[in-house]
Amino acid sequence: DRKPKFLTEKALQEMLDSCEKGGSFSPVIRTLGEVFSSVEALKHSFCKDRPEAQVSDSSTEIEKHDRELSEKEIHKEDELTVDVEAVRRSYAALFRHNNSGIENALLNGLISLSPNVELELRYHCAYQQDPRYLNLFVVILENPNLHSPEYLENALPLFCRAMSQLPIKAQARLARFFSGYSTERLRGLVETIQQLVTFKVLSGSFSRLHLVNDESAITSAAKVLSIFYIASILAGEVELGDTDEPDVSLQRRRHGSSESDDGQERKPTPLQVLEKEVGVRVINCRCPLLPFTDFHNEPLNEQLEVDKDYTYYKSQLEDRFSFLNYPFILTPATKSLALYYDNRVRMFSERRMTVLYSLVQGQVVQPYLKLRVRRDHIIDDALVRVSNSL
Repeated sequence: DRKPKFLTEKALQEMLDSCEKGGSFSPVIRTLGEVFSSVEALKHSFCKDRPEAQVSDSSTEIEKHDRELSEKEIHKEDELTVDVEAVRRSYAALFRHNNSGIENALLNGLISLSPNVELELRYHCAYQQDPRYLNLFVVILENPNLHSPEYLENALPLFCRAMSQLPIKAQARLARFFSGYSTERLRGLVETIQQLVTFKVLSGSFSRLHLVNDESAITSAAKVLSIFYIASILAGEVELGDTDEPDVSLQRRRHGSSESDDGQERKPTPLQVLEKEVGVRVINCRCPLLPFTDFHNEPLNEQLEVDKDYTYYKSQLEDRFSFLNYPFILTPATKSLALYYDNRVRMFSERRMTVLYSLVQGQVVQPYLKLRVRRDHIIDDALVRVSNSL
């Protein structure tokens, strides 16, 4: 029974040199197919401080390596053990040969890997059992060909679906990790996911019956973008301030109420939960690493049915996805329209409550605010009348 392999930069380079001399890259293609389709092999590949070894055919060497890592205590709370520079050099060495077999091995490996990762994260708590599970996400995201049409069609959507299943603590660790990337590197990751969203929006057929909210590739990509968005905030210029939940009474003064229309307390959005986990609030960021506009997606905003999305947002149902929970992807025009719907809903709600109050109290209450102002002093009079009415 052949056990999965793991790769090191040195072993891969030696294999490439050997194949180049022999005139056949079949051994490299076979090894890449085995490693990049195996969770166990990929999460152990390209790790820091790995003892010098060739590609291992035995699981006992992986177990021995696990014990050595534990003894050295190289795992820190927010540190991943993958050697990013080694991964980048390895990809560069692979693509330098312009071999279609190598590219197909990586592509097919990702297609095979992603469903297994999704199942393990969703049903088997894979990250809680081994925090090094995050290594494989970094290795895949460093692939410089992720933006190519071959990946956008099937492989990248499957990978985003798998990555969207990460628990909040894992997302926070990745956000901290990616906050150490340079502007160009982080922008490259964001542009790759944005290309996926744009491709799926333009190639899809959407209507009032089939919304962009129902397309799993798009919604999963939005969840992945939230990790990069928080990473951009962390890497930017952030004011030191209170990162705790804002006071409920303050929320009610600002927004009229912290409760939903059915009287229940609103749950925090996924983005707010991630903010709290990493200890930063977007409102305190004066200058993020990437401009906010880099996260807007124009084709998505043009296709989005804002009224439907707002309904999903207010319902807070687990099986309904709302882009208002991930507002960084929305343009100011879309947010303005959502605010218009919110104000209309609140106005009608207040009218209903006024009618109900009048029926209970037996008094006729005027639900409208009437102001008498002079034409030449509209602003001054309006401010005075409103302040007297409060």
